[in-house]
Order: sequence, then structure tokens, then C-alpha cells
Amino acid sequence: ERIKVFLKFPPAGKPTLLQDIENIERDECIVYDEKQKEAIIKAIDKGILILTGGPGTGKSTFMRILAERAADAGAGAEYFLCGSDPSSLDAVVLSGGGKRIAVIDGTSPHAYDAKYPGAVSAVLDFGSFWDKGILESERGRIISLAKKKSGCFERSYRFLAALSVMRRDLRSVTARAIDRKKLDAFVQRCVAALPESADYRRRFRTREAFTMKGAVSLGFPANHTLWSVSGREDAHGEVMSALAEALSAGKRSHTVFRDSVDTDKISALHIDCADIYIGSFPERPPEASRNINISRFLLPDRLKDSRNKRRFTEKCALSLASGAADALSEAGTYHFELEEIYKRAMDFGRLAEAEEKLYREITDFFR
Repeated sequence: ERIKVFLKFPPAGKPTLLQDIENIERDECIVYDEKQKEAIIKAIDKGILILTGGPGTGKSTFMRILAERAADAGAGAEYFLCGSDPSSLDAVVLSGGGKRIAVIDGTSPHAYDAKYPGAVSAVLDFGSFWDKGILESERGRIISLAKKKSGCFERSYRFLAALSVMRRDLRSVTARAIDRKKLDAFVQRCVAALPESADYRRRFRTREAFTMKGAVSLGFPANHTLWSVSGREDAHGEVMSALAEALSAGKRSHTVFRDSVDTDKISALHIDCADIYIGSFPERPPEASRNINISRFLLPDRLKDSRNKRRFTEKCALSLASGAADALSEAGTYHFELEEIYKRAMDFGRLAEAEEKLYREITDFFR
């Protein structure tokens, strides 16, 4: 059944929702059991604000300012950067005091439709604040740029799909040269030395991407313990996977960061229970407290046997990565031209008034 509860944004609390559910049961002549009621409450009470509108209309700026204002009200913010333009945001999740709100960019290519508008989600349409006449006068150019941009993205996706295959193949070949007993013994010692987690959890995040501005990695936050992983890049994922499996088996809370292209590969870990980041660096950072050299787990004879195959695969991977980067760079040219058109059409003064109202509503929600 479609839930027909109309709630203002931010979402209402549990007592109000229970009353709304009772009203639905009476009006629709249906009866929900307790598990169904809890599921409805969990879905509605999270709250989702969906932002729509063209490029350059201010969606990312809105999310950043909202996060800053919410922080003043005691809420924490988790940022999700745009995979194609790291200076923009795809979403921000605000949480505090047991309350949680997600603000999401709902425009292409990461379209997110409101399933229950007004009930589970609200929509702020930035397109309501632009001058249609300006956009209509640029109609032909907008369509042309959008098509060119889409074509570049499609080409880059084909390159990246093939690159993923090459990288997985390279990992598979190198994995046969790993001394599993030595690696397993090492990770078991590492995990045994870590404090146990009172409330075990495992999270997944992304910290790197192929973008319109090139390959981007977020790096690691300052003031944390760092473990640097050095040595063969094609063996890096196997070592990180072994560490992640041992952390899970030992019930040590951790966050897994997956590679943006070879998504089966773990590129970094954060051991939550000890606040340790593990990853590879172009050069070992001076603040790294431990260096894990992958060469200690490799069997030289097996590496030698697979040398020719690895070299061929590496060359293919480099060519595909270059092709993907070029296609995304070209897409960026068209994207930023589109942004300039939409910026000229926007009435940012009227938009600011609507944004200010939402800023107040959401920050009051967290006070």
C-alpha cells in the first residue's frame, strides 16, 4: 500500500507517525502488524530532501552551507563527493541526537526520484528560480553540449569497464605469488594487538575516483595513526583483503574503502576501534607509525614465472586508464560550459530566500 501520510519536512517524531498510521488504518480499512508499523516509521522518520535543477544552479553550495549551519545546531555531517566533479557534492547526511536527514542531488546522472513526496521526502527544485527565456534562447547550445557530454561519459565508462577487467586479471595473476601462510600469520598478529569493539560494525566508503578533473584521492585525515602499505600495487588488494577478513573475524569495527575502478579491491581501511588508517602513499608519510612492505609476502619464483603476462596486462591497463581520463576531461569541458549557461539564468536572490527558510527549519530540527 502507498503510504499517504503527509508530513512537513523535516520528518515528524514517532508519536506523530503512530497516530498517522492509525488514521491510515481507519481510512483505508487495513491493519498493520507491529513489524510493519516499525518499518514504516523507520522509512519515514529518516527524512530525505531531494535537490533538482541544472548544473551550476547552486545545489552543492546549498548542501555545504546547510552542513555548516547544522553543525552550529550540534549535528554532524557526512559528505558524499560527486564522482565526476570532486568540487561538487552528490549528497550530505546530517545526524545528531538520534535524528537523521539526507540531502541528495536528484539530477542526472544520479537521478533520485521521490517515492513518497511530502511523506518520506521533500523536493527543492532549483529550476523554479531560473529565467526560462535565457535557457530557451540557448536551447540549441544546451542540447548540443549535453549530448556531447553524455557521449564522452559513455566512452569513458567503456574504457573503465575494460580497465576493471585488466586490473582484476593483474591481481589474480599476482595473488598466486603470495605466501598465504606468512600473510595470514601477520594479519592475525595485527588484529590480536587491537582493542576489541564494544559494538562491532563494518562500513563501506569510497575515497578515490576517476573524474572530469583527473584521478582524485581524498587522502587521509590529519591527527590519525597511519599504517603505510608499500610494494607491488597489484598485490596491495590481497593484503588489504586479508586484513579486512581478519578484522571481521575478530569483531574489530572498521571501514572499508573500495577501489573506484576495480570495486572488488580494497584500497584502504580505517580501523575504527583504534583510529588507524591503512593505505598506500606515493611516498611513505613521515607520520606513518608502521610500514607494511608487501614484498615480504611474495614468492619471487612465482612472480618471475608470471612476468610476461603481468607486463602485457599492465600496458593494457595504462592505455585504458589514459583513454578514460581523456574522455572524462572532454566531458568536463562541456559540463562547465553548461554550468555557465545555467548560472546566467539563475535568480540567486529569490533562491537565497527559499534556502534560508529551509536552513532554519532543518537546524531547528536538530536543536
